[in-house]
Amino acid sequence: MSKNKSIILAGAAALKNIDILVNDFNNHGLEVIVIENDEMFQNIEVPNQSFVIKTQVIPVKRDCFIIPLNEYWVTQAIKNKVANISDRALTASRSKMMLSHYLKKANLNYVDRFYLASEHKIDDLPTDFIARLDSAYSSYGIFRNFNANLTSVKEVIELVLKDNRSTMNLILGVEVPKIVIEEYIEGQEYSTDILFRNGKVEILRVTQKIITWHEHKPVCEAYVTPKYISAHIYDAIKQWCLVLFNESDYSFAHFDFIENSEGLYPLDFSCRLGGGLNSLKDFSGIQCYVAQALLGKPIVFTPLSVQKNLITEKEGEITQLFSRFNPKHHVIWYKKLGDKLVSRIGSANARIGEVCFKATSISQAKRYCEDIDSQWSIIINGV
Repeated sequence: MSKNKSIILAGAAALKNIDILVNDFNNHGLEVIVIENDEMFQNIEVPNQSFVIKTQVIPVKRDCFIIPLNEYWVTQAIKNKVANISDRALTASRSKMMLSHYLKKANLNYVDRFYLASEHKIDDLPTDFIARLDSAYSSYGIFRNFNANLTSVKEVIELVLKDNRSTMNLILGVEVPKIVIEEYIEGQEYSTDILFRNGKVEILRVTQKIITWHEHKPVCEAYVTPKYISAHIYDAIKQWCLVLFNESDYSFAHFDFIENSEGLYPLDFSCRLGGGLNSLKDFSGIQCYVAQALLGKPIVFTPLSVQKNLITEKEGEITQLFSRFNPKHHVIWYKKLGDKLVSRIGSANARIGEVCFKATSISQAKRYCEDIDSQWSIIINGV
């Protein structure tokens, strides 16, 4: 990191222990400026709000790196054409089609996609396809047609656009939502966080995802930290980053990808860190993920640690909540009695809670996750 440049961390609501972060930077003789927009500012813990500048725009400041931490600030980075993130990385953050385009151009594995148009016929689409919004929040606007018995493209469009939100489009800078079609790829799904700087790819984590399908939509039931990551996964991630970023860039990055016998296929990308893993970080003793990454401190996730997400398809007001988890498990509740639930079980914001534990193998992790589902229950509207 250049001693002459300060860092603007845009998206304070994504941070924990902001006071520790600021002190760490100061102790290294570095200036860090932490900002957040008006709406998200209220989600910052009150003791940490004094460390954060409330603003809707990126401050005009020379000799600084702009590091977006959420989608609002990725959009602001695009609008401001920030110097430390390439146009390719910013464009791929807003278009799954363009992510595939850049990877194809570089002769790397890519997800073969095309834009869906009303002129298409249902027979033009793959037998087992996924339709998704080209630009959307994670888990929003995704539909898999397996056993759906759809008869028209109009049905596909309506099902995907059910998740289309004007507020989401405003935050993402989307004027006209587009739908992409891709053939469903069987395999193990992963997510990864990266820090790209000085032409180097620093992989912060690689996590397996346990995915189930509810009403033709994907739901992440759990994250598992593998015991080790194979060299070909590391090599593929580095290749993707070298395609999307310029050598002089300085940015976080996040991919969701599929691994199968034919290789690795990136599904999604954004020039920010992935979300929804705070419990797993706490369980592994990671106090300040962002600061540790930027200051070059070790980040070690406990091998075979698991974060089981507590989810429900029920809608309405929580009237009763029961659990009988193992006392050794690390449990965080996000919802309480009286809270109202909506049918967005694929979204991290809709989780009832999270349970973390240590497994001895991936197969045991999956069995324990199934057991945990029988160790809690929720009653909605008295039913």
